[in-house]
Amino acid sequence: MKIVEVIVNADDLGATQTVNDAVFDLMDQKLVTSATLIANGPYVEEACQQIKRYPHCSFGVHLNVTEFSPLSGLSKVGALLGPHGDFAREQIRNISINSTLAEGIFEEFCAQIQRLLSLGVRIGHIDSHEHVHTIPKVFPILKKVQRRFNIRKVRISRNIYGLDEDVPWELKLRTPC
Repeated sequence: MKIVEVIVNADDLGATQTVNDAVFDLMDQKLVTSATLIANGPYVEEACQQIKRYPHCSFGVHLNVTEFSPLSGLSKVGALLGPHGDFAREQIRNISINSTLAEGIFEEFCAQIQRLLSLGVRIGHIDSHEHVHTIPKVFPILKKVQRRFNIRKVRISRNIYGLDEDVPWELKLRTPC
């Protein structure tokens, strides 16, 4: 008999105080065992102070280029920003990613991971806000980030597949050893 591990992950930790309170309440009840932090979220520092209370849970990075301000600066990711200098939610899906923007996204993802590391987070996995890591043109950038930080686990685009369902080949791709 094959044992299947089910991980219940909460996204958006660090986005708002309400989200932080709800996630930690679910962790207190042992209903959630994993969460991903938005490093450029306004409440990420408060969330990072709390995670020490949950050694039984895993924490990851919720890479974000769709909301809040960039951590890496504006120059290379300017095409993804709205009029107030914050990431524009749908922009990543509506533009072509040239080499400069790809480098900017890579630098932003790295800055977000570095921020969490500096706040004492042990990063166990990656996913992304609005599932942007599943966009084909972002995938090579994600793989480069994985290699740089040696983070092996990445959330797939769909949470649950039935035993009789075929998993698309794109989701079977793995980071080389």
